This record gives sequence, structure tokens and C-alpha cells, in this order.
Amino acid sequence: MINSKVENHPVDLDRHTLQLFDATPVPMFCSSVTGDLEKINPALIQFLGFQQDEIHLPDFMIYHQDKFKLDKTTLDSLNADSSFPVVIETKYEHSSGAILSAQLTVVPQLNNSGEIIRYISQIVTSAVENKKSDQLQLASLVYAKSSEGMMITDKDGVIVDVNSSFTKITGYLKEDVCGKNARILSSGQQDDLFYKLMWNRINTSGHWKGELWNRKKNGIVYPVIISINTDFDKQGKVNKRVALFSDLTDIKAKERQIFKQAYYDTITGLPNRALFIERLNHIINLTKSKENSIALMLLDLDGFKEVNDTLGHEAGDELLKLTAERLLLCVKENGDVARLGGDEFTIILHDIKLLENTVKNILKKLAQPYSLENEEIYITGSIGITLFPDDSDQVSGLLKSADQAMYAVKKQGRNGFSYFTHSMHQEALDRLSSINELREGIEKQQFILHYQPIVKLANNEISKAEALVRWLHPEKGIVSPDQFIPIAEETGLIIEIGRWVVNEALQQVYVWRETVKENFQLSINESPLQFKSDENSFNNWFAYLEKLDLPGESVSIEITENLLMDFSESVDMKMQKFKDANIQISLDDFGTGYASLSYLKRFDIEFLKIDKSYVQSMEQDKDVLILCESIIQMAHKLDIQVIAEGIETQQQLDILKSLDCDYGQGYLFSRPLPVDEFELLISGSFIGAHGTPYV
Repeated sequence: MINSKVENHPVDLDRHTLQLFDATPVPMFCSSVTGDLEKINPALIQFLGFQQDEIHLPDFMIYHQDKFKLDKTTLDSLNADSSFPVVIETKYEHSSGAILSAQLTVVPQLNNSGEIIRYISQIVTSAVENKKSDQLQLASLVYAKSSEGMMITDKDGVIVDVNSSFTKITGYLKEDVCGKNARILSSGQQDDLFYKLMWNRINTSGHWKGELWNRKKNGIVYPVIISINTDFDKQGKVNKRVALFSDLTDIKAKERQIFKQAYYDTITGLPNRALFIERLNHIINLTKSKENSIALMLLDLDGFKEVNDTLGHEAGDELLKLTAERLLLCVKENGDVARLGGDEFTIILHDIKLLENTVKNILKKLAQPYSLENEEIYITGSIGITLFPDDSDQVSGLLKSADQAMYAVKKQGRNGFSYFTHSMHQEALDRLSSINELREGIEKQQFILHYQPIVKLANNEISKAEALVRWLHPEKGIVSPDQFIPIAEETGLIIEIGRWVVNEALQQVYVWRETVKENFQLSINESPLQFKSDENSFNNWFAYLEKLDLPGESVSIEITENLLMDFSESVDMKMQKFKDANIQISLDDFGTGYASLSYLKRFDIEFLKIDKSYVQSMEQDKDVLILCESIIQMAHKLDIQVIAEGIETQQQLDILKSLDCDYGQGYLFSRPLPVDEFELLISGSFIGAHGTPYV
């Protein structure tokens, strides 16, 4: 759009001359010495029928350059005698298409040396008659060529005339409507009150402008913006009314598209976070006045990430669409469903009497198989529930409460629902405090390693141990890993802790291979999160081994069955690099997961660790005993050695020896020890070593 001041190229006119140039009602323009258009004034814009806010002046100057370029004859006359202006009879085209006859007067502007530096031109219409003729022609062209539909009616609303754009917009020809009442266009979408208010405004002010819905000849209802003006005769009575209108169909469609992009999720078509919050605010305000209750559910899909990682994002998007469809079927007209982002959905339930059945129905529907990529996929949902106004009367408070309730479901094993309780809020505060303390512990290096021997059952030799991290809290003392590792994994802090553990453990095994046993091996746990996401930590293994000149067999990496199940090219590549470096791989807690036996050979596993829950049940449960025997036999046939965890009694040890188990680990031999006590244990001078229980 043009600015209020009309200017293009800078012109070195003095300030007073420039003010006159811009303020004069006479159309004027400046030209360069070559005759090119250099500057125009607002009066010229108006003369050509343009509004200043309708055009972009630089574009106007470019596209209308030829119409105002001074010809060679004019320039030659002015150059021959610069003391006299040149007067030319010419014509200009109005924006409506009308041709305007005018007289062009051109005078040169001289510098102090008497040289021509530019030309200043003014336009004057030839005569009053010409002006009147042009105005009539102009009015006729405006009426005929306007893009707006125009309709003229008499005082009673009977159509007298219409223009061509009226026909284009409505589909009615002039002969279809002339002589008929303008009500022929009515769609019936506006009620009597609407028209009563509209005509009251027209009758009192003579004018009305607004939006309404009309009907085309083919029956299609469409929106218009319409302006109705009244023409009064000399006595002040209504002579005619003129209506100008534009079809808003395309504009409304674009508005709907913009609204949809701003407020609806592109994958599921559900309301997004912005619209959800707006709706929840609105519902809360309505509910407050009625003193009713509503329920807010926050739902997170269990296992969605695995689908995304294994089948790809297209399959993940399709899963989100199918989930949205199932949620809508469960809620129907009783609530609102939205997608907050990722795999999180929210449901606002208006009638809390339906809450219990709705939640159970949702969990049941989600648990049914999904067909994706020619495979049947199973997922579940974790739902946190909060109530308004019992738990909070604010959107932020309700969302926070629902999130805390959902977290409780995740913590309890997923695939369920939980109501928010105020104790959850305290748990959330405690958890946040623990996270902050853990961050501080990492910064201040408050961690230590303890070591638990892994005993060769055939001869009680200790040539292996497992490094186990402990948090040496300044106030709580030694904190066991089961109290902080879950939080570390959830927050990603396990990666920083894991880096420290690797460096510390490798330094220690270097010392023990130099001072205690040349072939000593240390097992180091690696969480799935570390293994999959921390490339730097992964490379740190090899860099530090090389720095200490340690062979790969000096360490063993302990991984879980879940890591093998969550197989990816990245996991496969890292496992192969460990093998290439002669780092042995131990599968921890075997029997508690669902790993396919084919993975045991695929990844060339050296050790299986039987979970302590099996070891401690062997004496009482024959089925568990048979299972342990089967694991050991199967592992030996695959050239895999077996380590039994959690050995606490001599009877358990005797059974495992009879089953030809290779290694044992547990309190029967020793609890995890700090480095100085462990060195005594290895040397044989520590009470509790080699089969004597340490308490």
C-alpha cells in the first residue's frame, strides 16, 4: 500500500517547492532530462481514478512510465528554447477505462548555470464540457466494469437495473430480476429481527453495510459483504436505493483454512493444544455459573515410540489417526477430544456420571489390535484423571493434576487410569526436588563405585566383578541405585552418570590388572538410553581403553533383554563395534524380558545372568528349578557361560553347582564393597570371601 506522502526517486527541489508540488490540486509530475518519469503528486493519482491506499507507488511509476514519458519532439523544443513552456493536447486513460482529454504544460527547471536539470509538467482538462462528458463516461464505465455486483431498486425495493458483475455473482440475468423485488436474492438464513434492525438503520441514516447470506439462481447459498445507499430527491423522499456487494465465498474459505491450520492438528484433525485450552477455559467459565463438575483426562499412548522407531513416522501418524477415531467413538457427544502433541491426547468429559464407563471403554478400545504395515500392532494407554472444581479451577492446575495422575499410572505399570490425589502433588514436588539434588550430585561428583565379586563356581576364583554406582549424598549418606537410577533414566541424567562410571571403572580395572590379577575383568552396566542415544559416551569406551592401553576383554558390558527387543541399526552397529574391540557382552536379568533366543547368537552374547528372582525360588518351586536347568543347558549348547545372580544360601549354591552353572554372584559371597575392602577380598584376607557369607 502507498504511504500518505507520494514519493519515489529523491528530487532536489527546495522544501517550499516540494510542499507546493505535493499540496497543489493540479495533477503534476517531474521528469528527468531524458524524459523519464521521476516524481508524481497526489493530485495525479486522484486524476487517474486511483485511491492512494490502493496502489504501491514504486510499481505505479514502473508500469505507467511510458504513459508519462516526454517524447523527443517535446524535449527538442524545450532544449531549443528553455524560456518558453511547451503546451500539448493529449489524452490519458482513467483507471475505469475512460479516456480523459487534457492539456499538458511542460516547463524546464534550470540550475545556477542555466542548464536544464529536469522538467515539471502539469495536466489541465480541456474544458468544462469535456469534464462533464468524461465524468458521465467514467460513471458509466465504473458501473459496467466494476468487480462488485451493483443493483438499483426503486423506493419499494423493486429491481430497476443490475450490472454485469451482478449476473456473474448471482447467476441471474438482467431480464430475470428487473421488475422483481430484491427479496428474490434472500437465502432465508437471516431472521426477521436481522432485517428489522437493518431497515431501521437504512430508514434513519440512509445507509447500511454488513455481511449476510444470499442465494444464487442455482440455489447455492453464499456469503456477501453488502453496502446499501439511498438516493433522495429534492423533497428528501426516497428516489432509489443502490446496493453494492461482493462474494465472500473465497475469503471465508481462506479464513476457515487459516483457522484450521491455527487450531487443529494436521495429523488427526482433532483440536490442537491452543484450541483445547480455549475450549477448556470457556467450559470452565460456563460450568462455574452452573456449579457443575467436569472431568479432564490426559492420555498417553504406551509403546508409541517403539512403533515410530520400528515402522517409521508414516506408520506412527496412521496410528495417531486411528487412535483419534477410537477416542471419538468412545466419547461421542459427551465430551471433547484434542491432541496436545506427540502421543498425548486430552478428553474433556461434561457428565462425570459417565466417567468410569468411558475410561474403561477407552482402555478396552485402545488395547484392540491396529493393522499397520501389514502387521498387527498392540498398544495401550495410561490415563490421568482430574476433576473440576475439586482439584483445581484453573486450566494450568487441571493439566498439572492430570499429568501427575498419568505419571502415577506409568509408574504402576501403565495400561490403566488413576485419579489425581493431593498426595500426588507432594510426590511431584518430592520428585522435582530429587531431580534437582541429582543434578547437583552430578555437578559435585558425589558418586562412588562399589564392586561385587563374580565367583567361578568350579574353584571359587574371583577374576570378575560388577561395578555398581552409589550416590554419596551429603545428608542422606549412601543412596542405593534403585532410588535414583529410575529418575536418572527418565530425565536423561543417566547419560552423564554413565560417562563417569565408565571412566572410573576403566581406571580401576587398569589398576587391578597391574597389581592383583593380570586377567581381571570388570562388568559395567549400560542402560538402553545410554546405549541408543549417547554416541559420545559410546566412543568414550574405545578412546579410554586405548588411552590406558587396556585390552577389550578387560571389561564386559551388561545390557538388558529390552535393548535387544528394541532393535535398530544403531544398536546393531554398536554391538558389532564392541565385538570388534573384544569387549564381551553379558545379558542381564535373563528370563524377565521377552528376548527372542535368536538374538543370543545374532549378537554373539558371552554371558547370561539368571535373574535373582529365579535363583531364590529354586528350592521351593520345582518349575523354576527346571527353568534354571534349561537356561544353563541351552546357554552351554550355544557356547554361552551362565552367571547366577542373588545367591544367598549354601543350598542355592549347591543346586547351581549341580546344574553346572559357571559363575555366581550374591550376598553369600559378598555384598558390593568399596574399592579398599574389595581389594582385601580379592587378596583373600577379607572375612566373607570364597564361600563364607558376608553380613
